Amino acid sequence: MLPAAPLRHGLLYDMLAKENDMVDLRNASVQRLARKFDVDETHAKTVAEVAEKLFEKVSVDIQFADGEQQAHTRKLRWAGILHEIGCMVSPIDAHIHGAYILEHTEPAGFSQSELHCLSLLILGHRAKLKRLRQIFLTVFL
Repeated sequence: MLPAAPLRHGLLYDMLAKENDMVDLRNASVQRLARKFDVDETHAKTVAEVAEKLFEKVSVDIQFADGEQQAHTRKLRWAGILHEIGCMVSPIDAHIHGAYILEHTEPAGFSQSELHCLSLLILGHRAKLKRLRQIFLTVFL
């Protein structure tokens, strides 16, 4: 049986995080990972901003559930910031190593499914998206 107090605090934290990105522990985890793997901060922010703008443009006619579009935008931003974490291992296959790193690390605040989604986005950075389509359909729909 789980203690009620930590569960209650976790729920409160989750509700606050949905309302305010500054409170979201995952943002700090993404920044920490980016620093750890020596990501070019300026380039990463640019990639994240472009991804957000493209998503905004292509999702104009999509009917999202309450908060769903914001959640997708946040994941794209994180993937944009972390898309080069694999460069420290190998610049040539950075997307493969970056996906592997995210699959095998435990940054604070992320669920396994969120990490898997981020790793697929990073893998798709330079891989063939057709290859990832089936994975996305089976995992996320």
